[in-house]
Amino acid sequence: MNWIMCLLFLGSQLLYGQTVPNPRFLHEQLTIGAGFRSVAARVGKLREISQDQFANPFFKKDAETFSLSYVDTLFGNPGAVSLRFSKRDSILNLIQVTFLGVDPKTGKSSTRLDQSMEALWDSLSNHFGIPQEDKKIPLMGRVRVWLFASIEVQLLRLTSGTSIVTVQYSRRK
Repeated sequence: MNWIMCLLFLGSQLLYGQTVPNPRFLHEQLTIGAGFRSVAARVGKLREISQDQFANPFFKKDAETFSLSYVDTLFGNPGAVSLRFSKRDSILNLIQVTFLGVDPKTGKSSTRLDQSMEALWDSLSNHFGIPQEDKKIPLMGRVRVWLFASIEVQLLRLTSGTSIVTVQYSRRK
């Protein structure tokens, strides 16, 4: 009977798991489809999350989702990690990491910051391997998509007006 439970557990982990090869960061080790309490406990142990996160003023009663956010360092750059949960069943359904290439004091981009965002783009692209999709968005930036067993990873680089790199992990459609 125990081996049946073990198979069911492993099957559910494969179905809903964060299947990015060689996960290097905390958010890549989380499981899409995991419950809010287990994700919050895991993230809370490793990152400082203020109690304000749980009393978020943007948490609307009629909203379909709610988020838990923290700051992490990836490839030497600080990034805002947002974990989005469905309000209906409180499961993790999206992970988004955002890097801003602007000076926090002036709010402006610089050549050094643009080069840093380009290096980050290259590092993340190498981390995921060869993309299934790689296209330019005219006058806006570029997008790359990787499809893993149950996860889609989308890397977006916006260069119009400001420099932003966003990575989004979601369940494959």
